[in-house]
Amino acid sequence: MPRIGKVLGIHELCGHPTVLSKMSPAVRLFAFLNRNIVAVVMIPSIVLIHWGWLKLQDVEALVKKEEKKDLPVLLIMKAQLEKHNNFGLYTGILVSSMIEKVLSKKDKVAISLANVVIQEILPKLSSILKSDCLKISIDFSSVKQLLQIVNSVLLSKPMCGLTVYEVEPLGVCLVKAFLGSIGEDMGEVIVISGDGTRCDSRLYPGVLYMFDVHDNLLELLEKQFHGGTEDLLLALFNIMLTNDECSDKLSNDSNKIGTTSESSFNTESEFLKQAMLVIEQAVNSGVKIIACQKVVHPTLRMHLRRKGVLLLDRLGTAPSQALQKLSGAVPISSLTRYVENLDTILGRITSVRKLTCDGKEYLHLQREGGNVATLFVNAIGEEATIELKVCVEQSLSLLYQLVSEPVVTPGAGCFDMFIAASLQQVIQEESISVCSSRELRHVVRCLQQSLLTASGLDTSPTSLIAVDSTFKHAWFSSDTSCCCGLIPRTLVKGQQGKWSTLDWVSQQGMFPHGSWFCPTSVDVIKDLHERAIVDLYSSKVNAVMMALESSVNLLGIGMVISRV
Repeated sequence: MPRIGKVLGIHELCGHPTVLSKMSPAVRLFAFLNRNIVAVVMIPSIVLIHWGWLKLQDVEALVKKEEKKDLPVLLIMKAQLEKHNNFGLYTGILVSSMIEKVLSKKDKVAISLANVVIQEILPKLSSILKSDCLKISIDFSSVKQLLQIVNSVLLSKPMCGLTVYEVEPLGVCLVKAFLGSIGEDMGEVIVISGDGTRCDSRLYPGVLYMFDVHDNLLELLEKQFHGGTEDLLLALFNIMLTNDECSDKLSNDSNKIGTTSESSFNTESEFLKQAMLVIEQAVNSGVKIIACQKVVHPTLRMHLRRKGVLLLDRLGTAPSQALQKLSGAVPISSLTRYVENLDTILGRITSVRKLTCDGKEYLHLQREGGNVATLFVNAIGEEATIELKVCVEQSLSLLYQLVSEPVVTPGAGCFDMFIAASLQQVIQEESISVCSSRELRHVVRCLQQSLLTASGLDTSPTSLIAVDSTFKHAWFSSDTSCCCGLIPRTLVKGQQGKWSTLDWVSQQGMFPHGSWFCPTSVDVIKDLHERAIVDLYSSKVNAVMMALESSVNLLGIGMVISRV
């Protein structure tokens, strides 16, 4: 299988006559996804193709593992994911498609001129993106609306393999977890996946930690504290409790105790001596649980067991942060000196008990009044379960982002269709003086086609995708509502609207003349229907602007996607 770094390599454009054939592997990859409707563009995944079979892999993890981390398209996708946790693949497709279409028309519009025209169009595009027709406000007092948004995301991910009836209980758990995590202080929801043997979703308040069933320390703790009538003190470490050369690399840069530039101890005995001092200090303060984000030295493990202290090691970043929020503990990030005011940085846990989930033993850690929860999800099949976990995490991210900006936008290609149709007016206005009408028409067509390609709509020459004159949404000919489900066909007819099938082969334009479109009242599309597919407005707008600005930059410096 070709490595993704090879497929998405970047070379300088040196006037090579076969530049399009060089960039075709990446272009074919993205085109294949859209033609076969394999990847829904809203998920932050990219498909690796290996002679007919497909494997979905998280883009961010892919970029981290890739030896060449400076590949522009991957960096653009990663930047979008890091900021919004969404639309990574969409951004990559839009960048690649725009570059491909501009280069394919270089015999009609010079690349440098096309670049200038795109820059002239961007302010007009920005104005279109601010249209109230693309904004649907969300009312947080209505749980029903939150459920509709979550279900919209879950139903738009066919790789999860969930039916409508399976999505509804999962959506309830997801919204319940989200609402329980917001308050005066923002909490957290951890998502763990099952074994893929059945479709299931369960919500647990607190944190789940996979437990060694042969360890009897938990039973001793339960007897000592009578099943949780007294709080358990917890000390949290976010460093590696071994004398490893990497022990100075801290997992978190915030809430540090001690120095920040710790180096490895000279000898293992020196490390163990200092670690023992800190641990003894914690034990003498009444600590009954020690949690560590990373690995713990075997000698320290044995010492803690003898002391009757429960050890939770190899937590990982997300569970460690969740445990920090749940218990109120401040992570200990240094062993180089005695920890001052230890009592003030210890966390508290109300109860710890065993829990069996999908045949695996977990510790269930809770704190009364805590705002941290664990959502257990499962689907039929291992791949579907992995994809479902990613999808649920995305849904949670969307809900948290809605807290700061409670606005969604039409999904399923209707957002992109609205922009593409609105750009038709730019051609009619002829307000861009740096090029001829013919050149402007070609560049706008490139932009329109790229937007529709990235949206996942069928853009083949035989496609029967249509646009309505009233709302500028995308339609299939026989559907009773638009692709996103917000606009029923009867509403368009009631507004004296019409439909026009896009012309993919005409050189004059895909869309009718700008005057064919008629304005409508924004209020008629403010209702969020139960089966509507929506996206987060701020994330989608950012993805479009980032992709097009990146396309301008890549074309401007003479670089294209190509085989290394």
